[in-house]
Amino acid sequence: AKNIEKSQSILKGNWLYVGGSGPGNYTKIQYAIDNASDNDIIYVYSGIYNENIVINKSISLIGQDRDTTKILGANGTEIIRLQDCSVELTGFTIEKFNEINDVGIILTDCWNCYIHKNKVIYCGTGLLMGDTDSTVISNNTIFNCTTGMFISVIANITITHNRIEGNGKGSGIELWGVAFGILYKNYI
Repeated sequence: AKNIEKSQSILKGNWLYVGGSGPGNYTKIQYAIDNASDNDIIYVYSGIYNENIVINKSISLIGQDRDTTKILGANGTEIIRLQDCSVELTGFTIEKFNEINDVGIILTDCWNCYIHKNKVIYCGTGLLMGDTDSTVISNNTIFNCTTGMFISVIANITITHNRIEGNGKGSGIELWGVAFGILYKNYI
């Protein structure tokens, strides 16, 4: 975390930590989000976090390792909700273990989001977006969901280098009402 912090500390706000052993570390991701301010960076150490999170401020949420930093949806209809914000989300496995009908990541009324290097598995819809502007979705894996991505009413989206497979009865990517979009080098 310290190496990442040194490379980004000039550009962002304060650093908050989740799951570490030092003083000031949060035990839940949502606790850190609730105490963060715009432009803060939340670094989440490897572990399993049984929670649903809501992000409604412009922050970076960074997992230590995509394969060992897991957010398992505890209840509700979505595991991660981004709403009215600009967010960087990277380095997580997002999984709904007991309900295939839920959404892994939902973005609504967001702008300038960067969703990259995540793995979304066993959800109804891996990624659901609506009323969002200027967003990049890259280098994610969406596996064994009913629908990989469902995207509607979007302006300026880039979807690149994602791997979407094993999505049962649904589709890889559904686009509705996209004003400007680039789909490039995805494996579906």
